[in-house]
Amino acid sequence: MNKVKGWISLYRSVRHNWIYTSEPFDRFHAFVDLIFRAQYEDAKVLIKGQLIELKKGQLLVGTDTLSKEWQWSRGKVLRFLKLLEQDEIISLDGTALGTVVTIENYSKYQDKQTPSGTALGTPLDTTVDTP
Repeated sequence: MNKVKGWISLYRSVRHNWIYTSEPFDRFHAFVDLIFRAQYEDAKVLIKGQLIELKKGQLLVGTDTLSKEWQWSRGKVLRFLKLLEQDEIISLDGTALGTVVTIENYSKYQDKQTPSGTALGTPLDTTVDTP
């Protein structure tokens, strides 16, 4: 099978469209949902009265929440997350407030890329000629 390189832009608001909300989710929709939920930049979020720092590509979520929204059993959610973790697609860190999911290579999935493959805004040459 040919590996197609590149990416597409997808607005987070598509999560609220009828085409996205088909239920129950399949694995692809579940993974894309994790990407949608992840922070697009480092941020402090208030969870149950506590400030939590999340890095770009991280989300804090409960498996019960995912179970309800994806219409999967809690066991299926846990097995799916563990499978993603085994394949090094995500990493998991359990906390008292929920599970911190880190999407590995989040920037690869989400940062704008130039045709050469460098992130948009990344300098290719640091020398600047000034008159």
